[in-house]
Formats: sequence, structure tokens, C-alpha cells
Amino acid sequence: SPMHAMFVEAAAKQGYPESADYNGAEPEGIAWPDFTIARGRRNSTARAFLRPARKRANLTVATRALVHRVILRNGRAVAIEYRRGGETLTVEAGREIILCGGTYNSPQLLLLSGIGPADELKALGIAPVLDRRSVGGNLQEHLPIAPRGTAFYQPHCPRIGERRMAWIRLFSIRRQLERAQRRMACGPA
Repeated sequence: SPMHAMFVEAAAKQGYPESADYNGAEPEGIAWPDFTIARGRRNSTARAFLRPARKRANLTVATRALVHRVILRNGRAVAIEYRRGGETLTVEAGREIILCGGTYNSPQLLLLSGIGPADELKALGIAPVLDRRSVGGNLQEHLPIAPRGTAFYQPHCPRIGERRMAWIRLFSIRRQLERAQRRMACGPA
């Protein structure tokens, strides 16, 4: 949106670094957020990917279920173990398993399945199946800071109104960043 473009520009002018992709090599800085948008509205993962595939014969959706681990044979994911209604169940995959538990649950599930740093898994009593040092590491919080504030737009002189709007937003951004830094500095000891 034009408002977000002004937000990024104002932050860059104040010395905050720009990042082309905060999920990429340089996560520090101001970046455009990633969204799934369809017909002008925010789209959930379920709406975008699951609903269109619900009628497929090779898809089973189990609601109110908690996956405990992925079962591997010869280094290949072949089944999952999950709990539903107080019962532990195992389901074999005919062809593939798609793991999509999000930022925190996907690595958690891999670690519970024995995929991760072998020495750390052993220390937690989990039998390592596949030693992968990067699983569960490098998780980063992206502080959501949105432009806020009141702007006075003067229709007869739009450039002044836009400039004033940018400064008001920038002041709000600085306040939000300072608060976020204080919260991060005052975390648990």
C-alpha cells in the first residue's frame, strides 16, 4: 500500500536498514510483510490450499488431533503418530507426508521425531534418527510494527500533507521500536 511504502521510506531515512526479505539472509531491518492475498482479502492456509483439495481421495483430514512424531524408515518419512480423543493412532502414508506445522510446531515435531542435533536430542531422552544441526535453530521473532498515528491531510497542498503524515508515522515507529527494545532488554533473567 502507499502507506506502507511511506513507512519503509521514513524508517530508511532514519537509518533503519532495509531488508528485501526478513526470512532471508538479512532479517534485520524494515521489510515488506509476506501475506497470502486472494480477491483483495487475507487468505488463510486452510482456505488457500486445504479447501480446494478436500475432496481428493488421497487426502485425509483429522481434526482435534495432535501429531506426536513423524516415523522414518531408512531415512524416509513413512507415517505419523498422533493422539485424538485419548487414543494414540498411527497412519501410514501411501506416497508422501507434508509437514506444515508453522514456524514453531514444524521444528518441534521434527525434534520430537528424532530429527535434529543428535547430542541435544540424546540429552532430552529422544533417540536421534537423523542428525541435523539446523533443525530448531535460528528461530527469530519479527516484531510487528505497524504505522500508527494521526495525520492531517490538506487537500489543497497534498505534498505538505504527505510529508506531515510521514513524520507523524515515523515518530510512532520510533516509539514502537524503543518500546520493543525495552521489552527485549527486560526479558527473563
